[in-house]
Amino acid sequence: MACRIILSLASVFFLCMVACKVENKSVDSNLKSAFNFQPGTYWIYKEAISGATDSFYVSGVSLTSGYGKHHSYTYDIIEEYITSERIDTPVLVKNGSWYLTMQLNEFNFHFDMEFMDNAINTDEYLSIYDFLAFPFSKYRDGKDSIDAVGTYQVNGNSFDNVWVAHFIEQPGNPSFTNDYFYLSKDVYLVRMILNDSVQNIHKDYQLLRWHIQK
Repeated sequence: MACRIILSLASVFFLCMVACKVENKSVDSNLKSAFNFQPGTYWIYKEAISGATDSFYVSGVSLTSGYGKHHSYTYDIIEEYITSERIDTPVLVKNGSWYLTMQLNEFNFHFDMEFMDNAINTDEYLSIYDFLAFPFSKYRDGKDSIDAVGTYQVNGNSFDNVWVAHFIEQPGNPSFTNDYFYLSKDVYLVRMILNDSVQNIHKDYQLLRWHIQK
């Protein structure tokens, strides 16, 4: 009798473990294929306003996880660390750090620039940009939008299937932030235009050359 009770309890426990097992969701394969850059990847940009040449390179990649709604599932998070340095000076000057994060079929990136040539002070300039889905699709609300551009040329390079994302700080009011990002699934960012009227930041990064390692 005791054995039957133990076996019954064991069966219930096993069934509960199976039924309660939390599903883990990987990063969408198309998103991962497009933006899963590895160390060795770099982008060289010409900053058109100042004439400076900057290097952006992947300095590290990490894999963590998060919880979905009501902890009903977990999902993988890939975060890439991208360092920015000015390279046309006798001594390399660090401009800041970028972070590209991917989860499910969504990705976002943010950056902090510690030292800006024309900034009022050296406080960190921190911005976060969210894209709700990949592949890209047209999207618009009061604060941001993304639209198809098609073929786009910059610095003698031609890119197909480019999208432009536009972010502003205060819809309908004079905006502190007015930034544009030209996105390609092949090379990531082909152009970045940063404007911040409060911190007096005005940058126009245009891609010169690159090396992609995935």
